[in-house]
Amino acid sequence: MPKFRLINEGWRFLLSDLPQAMGWDLDDSAFETVRIPHDWSVQFSYDCRQGKGMEGGFLQNTGIGWYRKPLFLDKEEMGKKIWLRFDGILEDSYIYWNGHEIGFRPYGYFPAQYDISDWVVEGANLLAVRVDCSKQPFTRWYNGSGIFRDVWLISAGRNHICNDGVFVKTKKILKDRAELEISAEMELLNDIFFTVEVIWQGKTVSQQTEEVHAGETEHTLSLVVKEPILWSPENPALYLIKIKLSDGRDVLDFLELDFGIRKLEFVPQKGMLLNGKLQKLKGVCLHHDAGVVGAAVTETILRYRLGLLKKMGCNAIRTAHNPFSQKFYEVCDELGLMVLNEAFDGWEINKASQDYGRWFAKYHESDLEIFIRRDRNHACVIMWSIGNEVTGATVEMTNKLVGLVHKWDSSRPVTCGIQGTGKVSDDCRAALDIAGYNDGGGACFIYERDYAARPLQLMVATESPHTYQTRGFYRTRTWWRDKNQPRKEIENLTEKEVFTDGCEFYHSSYDNAGVRLNARDCWEMTASLPYLIGEFRWTGFDYYGESLNWPARNVGNGLIDTANIPKDHYYLYQAMWVEPEIRPVLHILPHWTHDLPEETKIPVYVYTNCEETELFLNENSLGKQKVQQGCFALYQVPYRRGKLTAKAYYQGKCVKEAMNRTAAGPSGIRLYQLMGDIKKRPDEPVEIRAVVVDDYGTEVLYAQNPILFLGEGMEIIGTENGDHVDLTPLTSHVRRTFYGKCMVLAKAKEYQNVYEIMAVALLGKRYFEKNILLKVAMARLVLEGNVPDRKITFRYRINDGEWRNYEESIALVQTAEVTVRIFRDGQLAGELRELFIRKKAPVFEDRIHGNCEAMGDVPFGPFADEITGMWESEEEGMVFSFSRDGKVSLLVNEKMEQQLGWWWYDFPVDKFEAQDYAGMGEIWFMSGEKEKIYLLGQSAEKLEIHNDQMALSTAFCKRERILLKKLSDYSSPS
Repeated sequence: MPKFRLINEGWRFLLSDLPQAMGWDLDDSAFETVRIPHDWSVQFSYDCRQGKGMEGGFLQNTGIGWYRKPLFLDKEEMGKKIWLRFDGILEDSYIYWNGHEIGFRPYGYFPAQYDISDWVVEGANLLAVRVDCSKQPFTRWYNGSGIFRDVWLISAGRNHICNDGVFVKTKKILKDRAELEISAEMELLNDIFFTVEVIWQGKTVSQQTEEVHAGETEHTLSLVVKEPILWSPENPALYLIKIKLSDGRDVLDFLELDFGIRKLEFVPQKGMLLNGKLQKLKGVCLHHDAGVVGAAVTETILRYRLGLLKKMGCNAIRTAHNPFSQKFYEVCDELGLMVLNEAFDGWEINKASQDYGRWFAKYHESDLEIFIRRDRNHACVIMWSIGNEVTGATVEMTNKLVGLVHKWDSSRPVTCGIQGTGKVSDDCRAALDIAGYNDGGGACFIYERDYAARPLQLMVATESPHTYQTRGFYRTRTWWRDKNQPRKEIENLTEKEVFTDGCEFYHSSYDNAGVRLNARDCWEMTASLPYLIGEFRWTGFDYYGESLNWPARNVGNGLIDTANIPKDHYYLYQAMWVEPEIRPVLHILPHWTHDLPEETKIPVYVYTNCEETELFLNENSLGKQKVQQGCFALYQVPYRRGKLTAKAYYQGKCVKEAMNRTAAGPSGIRLYQLMGDIKKRPDEPVEIRAVVVDDYGTEVLYAQNPILFLGEGMEIIGTENGDHVDLTPLTSHVRRTFYGKCMVLAKAKEYQNVYEIMAVALLGKRYFEKNILLKVAMARLVLEGNVPDRKITFRYRINDGEWRNYEESIALVQTAEVTVRIFRDGQLAGELRELFIRKKAPVFEDRIHGNCEAMGDVPFGPFADEITGMWESEEEGMVFSFSRDGKVSLLVNEKMEQQLGWWWYDFPVDKFEAQDYAGMGEIWFMSGEKEKIYLLGQSAEKLEIHNDQMALSTAFCKRERILLKKLSDYSSPS
């Protein structure tokens, strides 16, 4: 048996609590067969009543599941040391071997290892795992459920290297050599020889052997690598290090690991130096989930997603807010992505009622040790983070955690994602090696103040900026999440809003929707301050959970959506982060297919890393512009159908061109394979993107039509489109395109002659004013083998009418539901159904979050749930009713109330960004006064009404402030 045996295949799974599943006396033939990594939550439909609600993206993160796997051990394995190692199980896991409980592990973002040497038997053994996700919520985001990371069986002789016991350090790098120090923890019964070999591209470049005596628990060896090739994001060079124990004749134990030689320096007032060169962190925060597969992220998916970020110019990842999989760090090593490696979201005080806070006191020291020992040999890891927006943080605990990290790795600095601008935040930052700043509560505006106070401490923007985008959706007027928090203003692009599509959960793809400042202003600040070593924007990818409310399953902070499709922000960062000498960048937004009157002025951005741009509308030049802030030019363009073309100039030459073209009606589908190789990795998924096009091949980026995906030789895993409010189950084979695009994830079946994905779409505008011609379109993509000779036919019906053969189109003159059936060689293969509505498309206008003063006599909101209900004045006993529709009334008696006016209140969306801030609002009295109202804490138990304009002077004897308490058991009159 190999030392590390991956045991991901052939597990049996049941989502039910079945205690007898721990032992052999159970027939599990009816269990589902699954492959690890596995996440049971993505198999369910969205439901506002299940799971943990908007924190979990309305997927079923709950329940208890059992996993079972038989394992067969040979006679030669008996007498060896054998361990089970789980890289991650969510949430609480109970491990059983041959019916015996061998361990328990809460909060499974940390790896867990169990010594089963005394429990194994020759021949058949049974491994069973009980996973309990019933205690909710245990995170503030979508976490997934089950054994969601790799599982290994590890074996070694009685003389062996301890698991995670090797630490390879670069002690010194000189011009012609690098001096390495390799320490290894061991368990030895005999004297042995300890050998370290360093290999570069198949050739041994350094080797050293030393004798180690029985009873020694740790040995350190030094060696030299001449003319070292240094690891960096630009050149992620990795050496192979082989470590073995031998008795002079036989190998007793061995270990191989990849290692990058690099020199990392943090120089006060200057910045971070990598191999002697200043390096700004161009970073993003990531959650661990990955779209359709949820938390069960495979290597292929991981490589593709991280590769997209690297191509964007990103050079660093913050693991928000917990350790990631072992494979993640291996891929970051290979791609050249630096990692800010984060251990905890919170500490002793819970941020979610069932989170790690309930285990922190017992486990935080051992978990930090496990975490750091696992990851400390990765070249990609450049800093450790001990927390994120910690509730109840103290300097004492900050100092303790920093000390624990240094105990296990003194070669890297420690930071923490600290929010807020008060004394506790300041004192905790001062205790860190690198001061961390999350921009909540205005922390992004105190860099210069803190630098003046602590000039020898470097800083990092651990979470900044927070911006929002929905791919394909645009608004010309600025949107702010919080109405009353510090921010750097963004001017409206037009006086009146140009676009009217979408819904309240979508956010503009111009750089004008966010929290404190936009992406351009944030990076300009980061780039200009030498003591700020970089930034980690929130986030790289959209992730499930932490949504605004039902039916939104995510919020849209990412540069890339849940369908792995880049948004306009992706290209903005590419323009800011990629040097033109490496790759010229040019991108135009928005697209140029709009249902708008001719000559409507549309703001057009050209994103580029070059020096000048020139924009053309139907071959007519709209002029050259110097690039602003090193990344964009802005034009106001009168809308005319046709071509919008941009040119980018660098050092006087046109080095790049881009074009957006007006599309005609949707008539076809184009399929692209973006990820996966069924020849090299048949066990890994492939991703296919579908794009709606017109007769000329132009992408129709307003199209929102259903597509059915069919596989031949391929198993459909699921589909996605990036739409925040699309509640189609992730496992569905039918997915509506979102602004023209969607994707399917599929996996090859075994022993097939052909591997093909076919897509069939029902195309046409969902809203039409007079009449419409619908089209049924098909596209086929053969991944391997010859194109199968299949006869594909379609039949359709309108409403409940008769079935007809489809020929060229389907005509509608009134609202109707159209059903299309797809037949393959005469056999029904699938069905599409869509409702087409004869009316103008709905108009949506968000007047709450705009960059302007509210107008009129009645506020538009927001109407925070924390205010809604009954409130009683503490002294007079008067009861006020705040209704969900914005009315505020005084209760006269049990059956009568008198309306005083209207209210609005903006409660913080992220309560942990500024934990001493509970929002603010107003009452607009019918008599004309406007008075401020404030909750006295985020628990929303007491409400203060200001009386500055004496709107309540008669009832409250001219008091300046009136204090109300929340009534939980009071019923308002009908």
